[in-house]
Amino acid sequence: MKVLWLVSITIPAAADACGLQAKEIGGGWLSGALGGMTAAPDAPAITVASVDARAETLTVCSKNGVSFALVPTGSVENFSALLKKIAPDLVHIWGTEYPEAAAMQDAAAAVNLPVLISIQGVMRDCAAHLCDGVPDAYRHSGGLWHTIDKVIPGELLDNMQANFDVLAQKEAAVLGKARCVTGRTGFDR
Repeated sequence: MKVLWLVSITIPAAADACGLQAKEIGGGWLSGALGGMTAAPDAPAITVASVDARAETLTVCSKNGVSFALVPTGSVENFSALLKKIAPDLVHIWGTEYPEAAAMQDAAAAVNLPVLISIQGVMRDCAAHLCDGVPDAYRHSGGLWHTIDKVIPGELLDNMQANFDVLAQKEAAVLGKARCVTGRTGFDR
């Protein structure tokens, strides 16, 4: 079986295999899950794909028996080309709130590929409870704070709330079209 993972970051192993400098963010549990999966004697062939602005063209590289794909930022056509090149039996999308999840879901549906969605936190619930316990006076930033935030981006609660609300809507759209969904934690499930 050939499985294509779509993840929201370029994990260090992918950067290394494709000759890129690893970003500051590590692979965390994704790297651990990949290591655990590929160590199993009956492991499926896995290609780990991520959208990376440093990729000028669709790039597929391999290292230690794992394939990695770097997809240039863009449209569904990039995912369609990746699916054609890799020819997976299953697409496994890790995370639902980022735009690439919906684009991959649409590309896979166009060629009748099954898709498994793994929730990584339920954004609707995160958005609903982001400001729990925070007094109303601290939830809203005035014009001066928004002006400063444009020059020196920070973490204004009203901006964070608006961002979480948008992510929750994107997640709902992906989940609304999904047939197979799993979660890593009890909260997700």
